Amino acid sequence: MSFTAIIPARFASSRFPGKALADIGGRPMVVRVADRARESGARGVYVATDHRDIAAAVERCGHQAVMTRGDHATGTDRIAEVVERLGLGADDRTGPHTCSSDSACGYAGSGDGDSLPFDPGLG
Repeated sequence: MSFTAIIPARFASSRFPGKALADIGGRPMVVRVADRARESGARGVYVATDHRDIAAAVERCGHQAVMTRGDHATGTDRIAEVVERLGLGADDRTGPHTCSSDSACGYAGSGDGDSLPFDPGLG
């Protein structure tokens, strides 16, 4: 099965600003999530973000970042922007499904930038 993983990651969290960049064992949290997404077998892994520092951290570690608008109300909105910009379609198996740090992913092609840990075998 071929799918694309899109990980929404914003900087402006009301409870923990910059959480996506929090150091987890020497790497930013969002990078660890992208690492796991890559291990899932996704044919493409993108971090959708509205913040240059997140994009820079992701790219420094070999992942792809896509800059999005800053006015999205949800991570799903951020994913939808990236799906449209990259021209991904229904065959790409990227859905409105998201994973959060409080839930497990079943069949999902996206996850939040703080989805630690998730099983890469779920892809």
